[in-house]
Amino acid sequence: MDESIYNLIPKPVEAKKKPAMYKSQHHASYTTKQDGSKAAAATMGPAKVAVSKPTEYLKKHEKEPNLPERMFFVLIYFVLVFVRFFLSIRRLNFCFAARKFERPTQKKPSVPRAGDKPVMGVKSKKDFITANAVENILAIPKKSSKQDLDYTKKKDFGKIPAYLDKVKQDIQEEYRMVQDMEGAEEMGGPNMVVLPEQERLAILRGLKTNWERINKQYQTLSFTLDTPAKRARKEAYEAQLEQIERDIQKLSKKNVFVAADY
Repeated sequence: MDESIYNLIPKPVEAKKKPAMYKSQHHASYTTKQDGSKAAAATMGPAKVAVSKPTEYLKKHEKEPNLPERMFFVLIYFVLVFVRFFLSIRRLNFCFAARKFERPTQKKPSVPRAGDKPVMGVKSKKDFITANAVENILAIPKKSSKQDLDYTKKKDFGKIPAYLDKVKQDIQEEYRMVQDMEGAEEMGGPNMVVLPEQERLAILRGLKTNWERINKQYQTLSFTLDTPAKRARKEAYEAQLEQIERDIQKLSKKNVFVAADY
């Protein structure tokens, strides 16, 4: 705002004019409509009902139904008890009248008297040993349900067990390894030493871990080898798995010889 001396003169305050109150244009026609097209209490506003008197308020037990007197229910209860008792008596009489007592034909042996003497000294002349021997001699032998096994008819009868072949192969491989070590020493090669047990187990665990990792990747390959890249990847995985299996087989032995300067 520019500075001016006229700004020091107070200006008259203009009073804001209040707008007129809103009034519906349909108000007069709606309130004066008396054609009876609308039902009672269908419009907004309180319904015009008759106001009850102050003395006509709701009293206690005023809305409860009027029941008969207590004596009426007592009489009905005694009548029901009497009818039930009468029916039970009739049922008992019918049961006793229908049952007929029957005396058992066989009696129990009488109780011995005090003067009766027991039978003693009864002996048998039967020779139980001879009778048992004769009975066993004349008895027909039982037929066994299971047939005796003939081990000579087995498929692998007379053949060397598979585990012995494996033991022989291990022994021959150890002999071959010893001969190779001796030949290497004679030719002036490096000295051979036994691989420590801790290192052998650590290398074996590492090989098994690598085999599981590569086998997991190999299992994720697709069945369809429609591209050269898929076939090459499959052959590479198979070659790695075979090499790791051969290494695991070598390190599974107890004594593994390696170069001294490994």
